[in-house]
Amino acid sequence: MIDKNALEHIPEDDEVAIFLPIKKKDFGGFISGLLGQQQSIERDILIKFDINHAWLVNLHEMISQRIHQQAEAHLTSFTTVIYFEDGLKRTFTSVDAFKSYSETKKLIPVGVKVIWYYLIKFPGKNLPEKQQITFSASIYSLKDKQSKYSKLESGILNTIIGESEISALNYQIDHTERTWGDDIEAIISNQVNEVIRGSQIKDTLFNLSRILLALMVIIFCLIYPVYNDISGTNKLMSEALINYSALRDSVGSSINSVNKKLDHIVNMIDILSRRNDSRLGGLLILFSGPAFAFILLRLTRKDTHSFLVFSKESEKNRELKLKQERRSTWILIGSFALSVLAGIIGNYSFAWMIK
Repeated sequence: MIDKNALEHIPEDDEVAIFLPIKKKDFGGFISGLLGQQQSIERDILIKFDINHAWLVNLHEMISQRIHQQAEAHLTSFTTVIYFEDGLKRTFTSVDAFKSYSETKKLIPVGVKVIWYYLIKFPGKNLPEKQQITFSASIYSLKDKQSKYSKLESGILNTIIGESEISALNYQIDHTERTWGDDIEAIISNQVNEVIRGSQIKDTLFNLSRILLALMVIIFCLIYPVYNDISGTNKLMSEALINYSALRDSVGSSINSVNKKLDHIVNMIDILSRRNDSRLGGLLILFSGPAFAFILLRLTRKDTHSFLVFSKESEKNRELKLKQERRSTWILIGSFALSVLAGIIGNYSFAWMIK
């Protein structure tokens, strides 16, 4: 029998010897329980999160408290690895070392992995069994995921989807007692819900709004110049023909009447000539539509970020990116307003050009 009270007073980073009274006939089953796991629960979540050092320490405390409440248990191994964007990683092999951790380098974390190994004797079991819990959080740059594309292709793709990174949470529980595994999974799941940021629905609606705005700009630039040119030309020609018909049907064939007809014909030619000049502006807008749309997509990228905050530098990085996210929302609203204003100005501009 493991002395639970004695084990709890042993520091986690001290070397200890655990003596277990095991019958010879049960020894094989004990070793089998240590080397292999009978069941496993695992979950991958592609989500934005905001995790800091205090949250991870609290996650450990929640797991430890629940485990020691349920059964005789001993934490045989604890490992935490923190990964940074420049390739550096820090490893901690004790709870106390991780609790006292404070990053002094100006580095941005991009990943963390925590592994717990417990030796637990469940009620009704003769022997303790090994249980393993693994939790990890990772942030990946889309540039790394899109290495098969060129820089231009990656830039265009990132502009359209409005994101520059993806992030994921993963946790796995290898256990021999199903109810125990379900309890630990529920604890981790509840804790994870506290650090999930943003809303998948809101982010989707935001990106759909960006794409809708870009399509509006393209459609306007493609259709409006053609429509305006055709309708404007038809209107002018109709007015000119009506006026010419009136002159033609007027009584008299004096030199003055002939001059009026000639002047009207010259005026019609001049109008058509000016219409050709206005078409150059229309063509410019026609072909600049995709460029305008791309610029709007670039400006309105919200780029919701995930955060791993383990240092002052990562805290500064978090505040900066949060400001960028708030600014992107206002830029999107302003872009819609400017698009409407641009449509009004464009309408009056074409009307002025055809006069």
